[in-house]
Amino acid sequence: MNKPCLQLRAGITAAFLAVTFASAASAQTFRMTTPTAPGVATPDRLDTSIGTLNLSDGVPKPETITKIYDNLDRSRALQAYLLAIPIVNQAGMRDSLRKFGPVNTTNVIWENLVDSKTVELTANDNTIYSFIWLDTRKGPLVVEIPPRCSVPSTTSGIAG
Repeated sequence: MNKPCLQLRAGITAAFLAVTFASAASAQTFRMTTPTAPGVATPDRLDTSIGTLNLSDGVPKPETITKIYDNLDRSRALQAYLLAIPIVNQAGMRDSLRKFGPVNTTNVIWENLVDSKTVELTANDNTIYSFIWLDTRKGPLVVEIPPRCSVPSTTSGIAG
């Protein structure tokens, strides 16, 4: 046989073998194979509250990764701010109390009920408020409450 004919025959044989092995490999199923559920697809684009997210076969593209991490940073900053509000409020209450006297010995009692002009986070307009700051950094404290002052407290249970 001449050389061009042999090359043609070799090419046809290689193509036949490739098709045979490819179809055998694609038709092959394994014992632990799970078929893809019908209707499951990976979109190339998602419209979300933080904007459009672009994907390639379910993998986020670089600009989408940046957008997601920026949103995560904003979310964590907001969470840090919200979690700090009670701490900042307590620090402000402690500083205000120190204007009336030293900690562990000063008990501030509101003279009047609160109204709409009172600056408090969650004050009730029918409650007389009392505030004391107990500093336990130097050791434990003993708090004595007079016998007729045992009233329910929202922060420490039954006092007395």
